[in-house]
Amino acid sequence: MAARGAGDADAMRRWWEELVITIFDRMDGLVGAAHKGRLDDEEHDRAVSLALSRFTFNLIHTFEGVSMGELVNATKTLANFICMDVQRSSMARRTVSLDHGWDADDDGGSSSAWEAAESQRRFALDEHARDMDAFREEAMTHLSPRQREVVDLTFQGAEIEEICDRLGLTRDNAYQLRSRGLRKLAQLLRDHEDAS
Repeated sequence: MAARGAGDADAMRRWWEELVITIFDRMDGLVGAAHKGRLDDEEHDRAVSLALSRFTFNLIHTFEGVSMGELVNATKTLANFICMDVQRSSMARRTVSLDHGWDADDDGGSSSAWEAAESQRRFALDEHARDMDAFREEAMTHLSPRQREVVDLTFQGAEIEEICDRLGLTRDNAYQLRSRGLRKLAQLLRDHEDAS
């Protein structure tokens, strides 16, 4: 907060990277608390992955709070909205065919301004999320193979103990690989934004 208040972008990003590393271990619980069992395991994992990705790459630009409590609340809100989006997309896939509505007669009515604005907002958010997912996929190729394994499992919502077990790493080594990998991704994001 002090770095942002002072206009020190480098310090702000450095501290944001520390927050990202800290929140990764907590996001699984925040997502679970948000959906309260309404998502199945696959949906939960997808929600954790999306929440981690959007926290890492989007919240730095949208968070305007001044305290840690506000950041925690913003993260809870992010997790809540991600869970709702995952649940909606899962329900839509289960109940509506891709052809639904295209063969219906047009009654000449138009959608409300709110629906149009909401549709545009969701489209812009989805497009930005796709861009960030594409960036992340390309940026991951710049990590060492071991860093990539650790960071990929982290984005999938794996806890540090699970990462250690699956990859045969010590806890310190896993933390170090994750920290360096996330810092590298953050630097690549800065470079990407500066070039845009």
